Amino acid sequence: MKFIKENPVLSMGIFLPILLMGVFFASVQIPRAIEAPPAYDFFFTHKKYDHDKTRDYVVTYRVINGRISPALEVYGDDKK
Repeated sequence: MKFIKENPVLSMGIFLPILLMGVFFASVQIPRAIEAPPAYDFFFTHKKYDHDKTRDYVVTYRVINGRISPALEVYGDDKK
């Protein structure tokens, strides 16, 4: 106890990271213990909206045979 009173900055430097690790551990473990695991797989994506620019391509994601795979959609010019 005397060490903590004589060195408050050092003791806080040791105590606060340990406390923070405990908070992160509890924030992961408590919901895991209380809630049931998800019933469905969920994948959310959205396209990037470029209002001022047009892109030549867009990367989209599709689920094929239970796996997520990227797909490239190319918007080409007819002028060649």
